[in-house]
Amino acid sequence: MERSSSRPVLIYDEECHFCCFWMSWCRERTGDRVEYIPSIRAGELFPEIPPEDLEKSVQYLSPDGGRRQFADAVFMALATSWAPARAVVWAQNYVPGLRQTLNLFYRIVARHRAFFSFLMRICRAYDERPPRGGG
Repeated sequence: MERSSSRPVLIYDEECHFCCFWMSWCRERTGDRVEYIPSIRAGELFPEIPPEDLEKSVQYLSPDGGRRQFADAVFMALATSWAPARAVVWAQNYVPGLRQTLNLFYRIVARHRAFFSFLMRICRAYDERPPRGGG
């Protein structure tokens, strides 16, 4: 895939409250280093990505044409500006089974987004810090 942008792209499901919350969280950490595109637009912008991939996972597109999905995608995007994510990306390359474990956890959460969204809302209800804007 040939891309003209010098920024990586993170494609997400804009119809999922859980996904939108976490993309907002990611955006706070990456700023303008990553371009966030809703999956509904991604199909026309990136027709080479199978629609079923867009439905099941966030997608990370690097400026050099590489593509990652699942937890890999999230950590690659965050690694553009957040040191803990850079450490995870490094560890995925050197710790046997870590990448597979993180991607498995991602798949479990993705299959049960409504449940995890519900849990997140309950936990946030007890968060005494004032909510931050944008999310």
